[in-house]
Amino acid sequence: MFETPPDERARRSGGRWLTASLVLVLGLLLVAVVGLSTGGAQQGLVVFIGILAVLGVSAWLSPLRPGKHTEIGDTALTRPEVVVLWRPGCAYSARLKRDAARQGVRVKWVNIWRDPEAAAICRRLNGGSEETPTVVVVDRDMPQPTVIPATVSGVSAANKELADHRSIASPTTRPRRVA
Repeated sequence: MFETPPDERARRSGGRWLTASLVLVLGLLLVAVVGLSTGGAQQGLVVFIGILAVLGVSAWLSPLRPGKHTEIGDTALTRPEVVVLWRPGCAYSARLKRDAARQGVRVKWVNIWRDPEAAAICRRLNGGSEETPTVVVVDRDMPQPTVIPATVSGVSAANKELADHRSIASPTTRPRRVA
């Protein structure tokens, strides 16, 4: 598909850690100030809860945040698939992930901060921005992915359309892209 140049990856990688690092450092400073101003038996408890909260938020914002992830190159190998390009710390991506899980919607999740090729596709589709979530239908027979609405209903409709298409056209009768 598309490859991000090495100098671009190096330039952009620092920004991915900046937010998580700032939250961690400033949060720990805030916990220290609040902890010192609190007296008595509550001081240890306030500091402990504050440290846990800061670590939790920093982990949520981290580019290494675990979660559902598939390499963009591993999608749509045998049939078209709905793919969500997401990134850690994006509230919109988190909401789509939560809503899709609640409604049992099938979708592949690609973390653009762990997959440079997916990040390049996301930037190309969004005019240079890593705007997430970006939901696409990836089909190996098409020159580029098809963008669909980043909503559970949009993903459900795309899944239904793909299922209907599969039931009409078998893989041997599907039109192939001419090179």
